Amino acid sequence: MENILAQISKIPLPSPDFSSLDPNALKLILAGVGIFLLLALFAFTRHHIINTSLRGLWAGLVIGVLVVLGIEGGIYYFYQNYIVGSKARSLPANFQVVLNDTAGSVTKVLGGKIVSDCKQK
Repeated sequence: MENILAQISKIPLPSPDFSSLDPNALKLILAGVGIFLLLALFAFTRHHIINTSLRGLWAGLVIGVLVVLGIEGGIYYFYQNYIVGSKARSLPANFQVVLNDTAGSVTKVLGGKIVSDCKQK
């Protein structure tokens, strides 16, 4: 048995080389894995809550409220930092075009005074 383990330990195993990977692709992969783990955590948490303390409707309401609060918080963070904040310049050019077109459309609909008041806040 020891001879077999010694032979197995001598087999070279290929290891991934992350230095040749594009940093943006690595960020995208890490973000995808993070989102997958977050969704899996939500699923396990919901299953645990339903099976232990809450039953049926109440568990769905609690998880629904938490998910809605999380989505609203994310939208507020994105709006404050990337639409009216200083990080808007760090977005790619095509996103900046969309944001500028959207702001122009809102100005036409709501009027310049309302939009300028919203940007000042």
